Amino acid sequence: TSSKQQKTFHEAPWDCHLKILKLPDWVKDLCRKPASRRSLSPHSRLHPRAIYGSHGGGVAGGGMPVAYGPESNGTGTEGMCQVIEQQMGRLNAPQHTFETIVGQDLVKRFLLGACEHECLPHALLFTGPEGVGKRSLMYALAKRLVTHGLEPGSEKAQRACGKVERGTHPDVLVVEPKSASGQILKGQVDEMQERAYYAPLESPNKVILIAPIEAMNVVAANNLLKLLEEPPPSLYIVLCTQQINLVLTTIRSRCALLRCPPVEFGVLSQWLSEIGRCSLRRSQTAAALSGGRPGLALDFLSGENEERRRRMVGELEFFDREGYPSIFRVGRNLLDTHDGSPADAMTGLLTWFRDLLVVGLLTSGQATETQCEEMARQSLLVNRDLAAEVAEASRRHSPQSLARAVQVILEQNDLLSRPFLDSDLLMEVFLTELGIALK
Repeated sequence: TSSKQQKTFHEAPWDCHLKILKLPDWVKDLCRKPASRRSLSPHSRLHPRAIYGSHGGGVAGGGMPVAYGPESNGTGTEGMCQVIEQQMGRLNAPQHTFETIVGQDLVKRFLLGACEHECLPHALLFTGPEGVGKRSLMYALAKRLVTHGLEPGSEKAQRACGKVERGTHPDVLVVEPKSASGQILKGQVDEMQERAYYAPLESPNKVILIAPIEAMNVVAANNLLKLLEEPPPSLYIVLCTQQINLVLTTIRSRCALLRCPPVEFGVLSQWLSEIGRCSLRRSQTAAALSGGRPGLALDFLSGENEERRRRMVGELEFFDREGYPSIFRVGRNLLDTHDGSPADAMTGLLTWFRDLLVVGLLTSGQATETQCEEMARQSLLVNRDLAAEVAEASRRHSPQSLARAVQVILEQNDLLSRPFLDSDLLMEVFLTELGIALK
């Protein structure tokens, strides 16, 4: 913009800023009202909930955190990892019970009530994002079914639950991908169908756990239909998926669908604070970054995620300095930082540039660290613990260029669902378009 336009930008009403910058409509909606300069609507595409999903799922809805910042109780990354390993490292999905699963109150209430009144559907399908506790619920239900009629906590019930955890219970069959292709094959389904008609040996019920159901190839999935349609007495088939659109319609229609939404923010942050023995400030940051998914929140709590995000910021600063010749190095390093996953890399980049755009719009590109800290306390930032880095990076780019960058990332996300994508080529093309957008 010209010097005259720059002067107009700082003095004119908020609507005039939007006309000068020629921002996309979805960015204009963010800033249309004067109050939007102080807060973001939860329905905005740039609100943290719009990126990670609502935190008001299986239990009462809740707000975003109000605290931010680094760990203040002196616990380092190494110490935090050791604490989490001691507290939760051995508590994997088979070891969970309904009492140890955080959140998912509605789902647990339904399952416990159905078991108590003996009206549980013979086929159930758990669906929800990764890390919300679907597999844990499956194993908790299996334990409840094989111990039906036993006194809770009795020696016999504990022995049965121990066998389920070790995978040695004769009445619980777990079907998971075992092939190099990551698929559940027809042979596994044939074995499952044969064992399904055996009478229970040690408990009143037989349970088959299939995870994930979308790993079944078409032939195996079609063979499963007969068992779903005409199950033998006392057999329960429990499935789970995080991509419900990939499950055959014929299978979905024969199962009771149980949606497992992200855990409410307040519940998750309190649980993290207790189980990780860390400050509430650190647990709130981990809960916000995880999007209500306890499995991911534990990883974020360890400190490894903060280090990963700082490496990502460092690579972006290198890209800003060196320009186009650095796309090969930066693209490879961004993938390595996110364990080779383009989807995780794009999610991290989206949250970063989203924060830069929000700060740039609310401060006219002149953000200070103090202002970013205040925005973090008002729940406007996803990367609450990187307020200083956000302030510095937002000053290097105009809000218009940051809006274009966010749009580029959203467009690249649409490509991730395509099969046989070359990850390195995807990142190189993305960085080329990102560099053009940031000019």
